Amino acid sequence: MLLAPSTSPSLSITSRHPTVDPSRYEGLLADVQRLRGRVYTGDGAIPISELDCEGRHFMENDRESWHLLLLQEQNTVDGCIRLFVDRPPTTFDHLQIRHSALTQSREWGHRVRGAIENEIREARTCKFSYVEIGGWALSSSVRGTTAALMCLAATYAWAQLVGGCIGICTATTRHRSASILCRTGGSPLEFDGIRLPAYYDPAYGCQMEMLRFDSRAAAPKFLPIVDDMKQRLLSVPIVGTTNRPLVDQSLLDNVFHQNLTAYNLSTPPPAAGATHAWPMGYRPNWQTALAWRTTNRRRL
Repeated sequence: MLLAPSTSPSLSITSRHPTVDPSRYEGLLADVQRLRGRVYTGDGAIPISELDCEGRHFMENDRESWHLLLLQEQNTVDGCIRLFVDRPPTTFDHLQIRHSALTQSREWGHRVRGAIENEIREARTCKFSYVEIGGWALSSSVRGTTAALMCLAATYAWAQLVGGCIGICTATTRHRSASILCRTGGSPLEFDGIRLPAYYDPAYGCQMEMLRFDSRAAAPKFLPIVDDMKQRLLSVPIVGTTNRPLVDQSLLDNVFHQNLTAYNLSTPPPAAGATHAWPMGYRPNWQTALAWRTTNRRRL
């Protein structure tokens, strides 16, 4: 399941409106926050004093973020990842990473800022969104299963479905989180050819790493899982608090043109109402087809 930002969302993975159910949204968000509270205090990452009276762990911009939820049959939240997309123009000072211990370091702070500003420029050049990935938590009942891989696959799938993302993720060495992220496509953040080091974060009481995320860089062995997850995300429920459509036409146009470029085509898809097929020898991928389908629904 997906929770959409409570503010007017500008990214979409389908042409559907979200299910507008403020009560359900609040309940699911509270479940996510309670899961984070249980996991993080159980790991010793945060003290119980950082939770509210209901055991919830709040993070800045929770309501302005997308949340990927892993639900069990009883609709209990057993896994979650938070995806915060800063509104353009993205700047370093808008991001949560500015509060990290490494950013505050006299030796490394300017390198962190420089590295992330370079990433923001690349995202802007590629017409991608810049995303901060965090709030990753898995209940003890699903640790050691494929749940971690499914959550990461859903992250890559979501990022590809919204037109591409570059971003930053801070990961702990606990439970091999950083290692798993690197094996599936994440990479250490660098500045001027210098890799940013792992660091101790007193806020979480453990060693952390800053990892680069690029929706184009999923590990080859991981791609089949990501492709499968993309199909699933096209039909999963999206719960939000606004009835504004989750479609940005400029985003769909961007996705469409990216795919034409990727396939080195100059011939556009069939016009609205056309009966002929796509150009001979060309098989559109799901992104191009989705963009064309959505655009033509509006024309017809």
